[in-house]
Amino acid sequence: MFGEFGYVTTALFALIVGSVAGTMAILTWDIFRESTFGTAIIGVVVAFSIFTLHHVFLLSVEPRPAEFRSYQALLNTVVVIFVGLMIRHRNRLRTTMEGK
Repeated sequence: MFGEFGYVTTALFALIVGSVAGTMAILTWDIFRESTFGTAIIGVVVAFSIFTLHHVFLLSVEPRPAEFRSYQALLNTVVVIFVGLMIRHRNRLRTTMEGK
């Protein structure tokens, strides 16, 4: 679709954004370390690290379309599950706080 230049450019952009996001998540975790939200932030840090390593892997290996589509689908599924759990947890906390 983009060609080799677009492929490398988007992978490098993802590496940079993933590194910055991981750093910001670690700094946020330092603030909320004692809360349940801080525990969730650790999950975000792990997810950012996995995505960053995924893009490093994409840069170092020639893409094999079927394998990478399967791997990308698995990563997207894990992200959707994690975000769903975070929304559920947030709603549960909100209803608990409104009840008090």
